[in-house]
Amino acid sequence: RPRHNPLYRAQLNLLGGLVALAFLLLLGRLFWVQVIRGRYFESQAISNKQQTIILPADRGEVYVNGGERRIVRNAQSFSIYVVPHNFPKGGPERARLIEQCAAHFGIDTNELLNALRSGRWNPYRSRIVAQDVPIKSILRLAEHLDEFPGLGFQHTPKRVYEDGDVFSHITGYIRLITPKELDDRQQQGYHRNALVGAKGIESQYDLDLRGQDGYKIQVVDARNRVKSETRPEEGEPVPGNDLVLTIDDRIQRIVYDMMQGYPGGCLVP
Repeated sequence: RPRHNPLYRAQLNLLGGLVALAFLLLLGRLFWVQVIRGRYFESQAISNKQQTIILPADRGEVYVNGGERRIVRNAQSFSIYVVPHNFPKGGPERARLIEQCAAHFGIDTNELLNALRSGRWNPYRSRIVAQDVPIKSILRLAEHLDEFPGLGFQHTPKRVYEDGDVFSHITGYIRLITPKELDDRQQQGYHRNALVGAKGIESQYDLDLRGQDGYKIQVVDARNRVKSETRPEEGEPVPGNDLVLTIDDRIQRIVYDMMQGYPGGCLVP
């Protein structure tokens, strides 16, 4: 019989020994990871935090003269955001950091506190707390990110109105969405960082101009350094649509010059 064959028994013993050795190695590895290095890996897991950063879309630009002249365009600027989950939760450290944010970057204290309070519903999502920040402040933040947990910066499209005095009553302007507007428009894809049109063309055609904001996912360590970054395909921002007005630039300027110092309006047949 095979079991009485010495070679067969040796092969079985060898196989059993290899299986036992594999289990011993696996148990040893588990013991090393969970017991010997358990505290280290636990601290690493806790210190690495995931956050979602909103990527604002380029807003559509506005043209007159049948598309020949642009009167509203986009320019690049910087904004500072906070991720509430990564910001100190309380005590002297939180108070000190809020004070330093105001002193070094001009962040409004009430704006920062409101952003932190609103983060209770989604603490991992970024919220803008300062817009059009000077490059000097951005460089300081970039060099000292580990001193400002929860804070970060990003490029943000800035609205530029050419000949603003001539066209301001037509174009309107944009601003950060209000809590009431957010309640009314959340189903249309608006969020707490959204910029919305206020008055004029910016307001009337806001849905067409605004595009679709994107997002990216970052993992940062305890010193606020980005360890990894993911940009899902569905998270890419989609630019808004350009708008061409039937306004004649030449006539608009003539009327503007004529109306200087006089209240009212003008009709041109």
